Amino acid sequence: MDEKDMRILGDPRTHVLKEGGEIFLIVQRGTTLGCCALLPLADQSWEIAKMAVKNSHRGQGLGRRLLSHVIERAKAVGARKLCLKTSSILQPAVRLYTSFGFQTVAPEASELVPNERANVFMELTL
Repeated sequence: MDEKDMRILGDPRTHVLKEGGEIFLIVQRGTTLGCCALLPLADQSWEIAKMAVKNSHRGQGLGRRLLSHVIERAKAVGARKLCLKTSSILQPAVRLYTSFGFQTVAPEASELVPNERANVFMELTL
């Protein structure tokens, strides 16, 4: 994980919620099965970050439901564009984002800062 990952995951209240972002969880019988953060950027752009589904619950459509909810929430708060970064080794995630209409952009064209793990940058205009 890079420095930003460590900061966010170490203190999401400060680095997500107090910055105007939101955190979404899928919880079943007291167990968190999935999560995703929506972080404000500039000019009505938002970053989708830290999206994950517990290994034991992948392939059940939870990621699709979570991403759909996050996109609808972004629209409700007036987002005009969603940005994300991921890794090409996470092909199920890349396919999921593509199925929602996210388009790959060059890293230098992205509003997001590259890191060692992320080599795929995607955007969705709302």
